[in-house]
Amino acid sequence: MWRYINLKHKWTRYQLGNKVFAIQPPPLRDKLIISDWPGINYISVKNWRARVPRPIPALHELTLICHGVSAFDVNVLTDEGFKPNQKQTASSLNYNGVGVAPNTAVAAARLGCTVGFSGSISTDVFGEVQYHDLAREGVNLDLVSRSSIPSPVSIIIGQSGLPTSIVSTDYNIPTFRSAGEYNLSPRVILFDGQNKTSSLEWLALAKRINAITVLDAGHLTSDTHYLSRHVDIVISSRQFALEYAGTRDLNKAIHLLSKLCHCFIVTLDSEGAIWSWEGVKGHLKAWQVDCIDGMGAGDAFHGAFCSGLINQLSFRDNMLLSSAAGAICCQGLGARETLPDMTTVMNFMAGQPKPEIRRL
Repeated sequence: MWRYINLKHKWTRYQLGNKVFAIQPPPLRDKLIISDWPGINYISVKNWRARVPRPIPALHELTLICHGVSAFDVNVLTDEGFKPNQKQTASSLNYNGVGVAPNTAVAAARLGCTVGFSGSISTDVFGEVQYHDLAREGVNLDLVSRSSIPSPVSIIIGQSGLPTSIVSTDYNIPTFRSAGEYNLSPRVILFDGQNKTSSLEWLALAKRINAITVLDAGHLTSDTHYLSRHVDIVISSRQFALEYAGTRDLNKAIHLLSKLCHCFIVTLDSEGAIWSWEGVKGHLKAWQVDCIDGMGAGDAFHGAFCSGLINQLSFRDNMLLSSAAGAICCQGLGARETLPDMTTVMNFMAGQPKPEIRRL
């Protein structure tokens, strides 16, 4: 646990495990600087306790491994109209590492799981931000491959009252470490479906150690199509379900998908989620919240669901927990900043009427 740090001191040193951190309050006391030598991270005072470095688990302690691709987002919002050949003033600017697997790893770590990320992170400036952010969140990075392949970057430009513009760099096939290089025994392995070849090694490992495998199926590709037939649980978007089934009727899609996988969940944003779980079909309504930004809700759901699997929650309780984590995430801005911890989720669930769950 972190002790209270007196902001009046110029520098305060504090040791957590084998690491020593230095914290310096700036003059206006509206920000804290947390320095894990030599990197420096700026965070707001109001949220600083949620962003202090978490202890990083050892490989043999991992209960969840998230395998996939790392990327980076730059978000710009302007109140001015776009004009050619003129500089614009941004009303807000933020940037952060993204990706289904890294964000799910952070979501699960904040919920108390011991998590590792398996994937490739570039050595460019965007990759460095992603790498140190994941480490600060307590995600084990021993399974990460570092390379000079540029990070996939998206520039997301929003203008008040108008649709968002997204400009992305080309996706380059990253390098991955082999699953056979390590002595691992996670209870759950999550895939983002971005690389079939590397995923096959982790599927083979899961079979050997009897780990539960989960696929986040965001959209239909040859990789997600293949992996959906070889994992234990598929958590998909509405888009994937309809594309896979080749229909616009969601009920027909669920009927077909139930034959594909004995555990299948389709998240439906504000409409909740429907599922086919070991032969039983059902629907969970969404928690009632005012949604500001739903970008990280899916990652929050996946992280919480994996946490529930690790802690052997009943399917009903796990759906309530996971959907609550997603609902909380919708109430703030950013795909990673709003991922909740377990205390926040429990307090939210205790203060809200539980949504209806019914069989179909």
